[in-house]
Amino acid sequence: RTEGERGGEKRRREMAREYEAWPAQRDRGMVKLQQALDLLPVRILGLNMGITGLAILWSTARDFLIYEPSSWTGEWIPVLVGLCNIIAICATCVGASILLLFVLKMGLNWEATRKDANDAEYAPVFCMASIALLVIGSQIGYYLEKGIAEFIWCLAVALHVLLVVNWGGQLAKFDIEVFYPTYFVPPVGIAVAALTCPNSGTCESAAPFFYFAVVAYILMLPLCFYRAHFVEPALNDTQENTYIIFADPPALLLNCWITVMGGSLYDPWTHILFVLMCVFLVAVAVRFTIKQTLSKSFLPSQAAWLFSSVMILKAFVLYLSLFADAEGRELHWWSTCGLWAGVLTVTGMAAVIVYRYVWAVSNGVKFTGGA
Repeated sequence: RTEGERGGEKRRREMAREYEAWPAQRDRGMVKLQQALDLLPVRILGLNMGITGLAILWSTARDFLIYEPSSWTGEWIPVLVGLCNIIAICATCVGASILLLFVLKMGLNWEATRKDANDAEYAPVFCMASIALLVIGSQIGYYLEKGIAEFIWCLAVALHVLLVVNWGGQLAKFDIEVFYPTYFVPPVGIAVAALTCPNSGTCESAAPFFYFAVVAYILMLPLCFYRAHFVEPALNDTQENTYIIFADPPALLLNCWITVMGGSLYDPWTHILFVLMCVFLVAVAVRFTIKQTLSKSFLPSQAAWLFSSVMILKAFVLYLSLFADAEGRELHWWSTCGLWAGVLTVTGMAAVIVYRYVWAVSNGVKFTGGA
């Protein structure tokens, strides 16, 4: 045989060995992929929702720069608007990436996902995925194509309805011990659909979601409050981190009421929702501080602070802006300063929580499904 024939035969044997080894290599690759995706516990959806909430926050700051310019931001407005857009886009992309990775995890480990989705404690956490998708769709509508945003919005609403129905199966058992603060998320979270509606200029499409959330909040508030304060066993560390969610529904509803439903300074509901939000903020401050929370060992449930902080800050700014519109433009300076101080604070909080999560994962910490 010639040297060329011997070389060809050797190459064919190598290819045969590679072909035989491919299933084992593929299996090892799938195992490594599943191990990597196992680092995404169910409560990572709360962090994901908080990160996408940063897009709402920086978009609000951008709108204030454009529509409520201050003298000290005059020549810097184009630079600051560009910075706001960059950060909002980055937050949207990171949120979308986490969501896609979690969907991949669901597909590769469907049985474990289905078990978590049917668990009374974790079922409402899945609704955070559809809320994040609503926010992602609204950002896509602003920067890219409104038609795509409308499709994503409809998909997210349908997904949220399905998740609410699944959560309703747990609610029907009516075990007061599992009425954690996260139980506000499925029924009241649908108000985000009103806040991010592509046609939010017309209240007809958004109003049903808002009023459903209001009724759900009225029904859920006494049950969740009673569980948190008067039922044993007391909330554990994971559930305690979500206590700030008590201040989230009135803040979310106040945002919807002012921006979508046309609420004004002369509507009593504007002040009722604002007072409710402040009452629960005081309750959160009395119960524990951010420093105490961040000094504890890291749990993904600490990310509950992010989206709640976004909604609370935006509600404060919108409420103050109502007074500025009615009393004089000098108050706009205070609302602008408060907005930027809050934006930087919440963004810093997000950076700390993400850093602690990455540090925990890199040091081999494994989180359970509901950590």
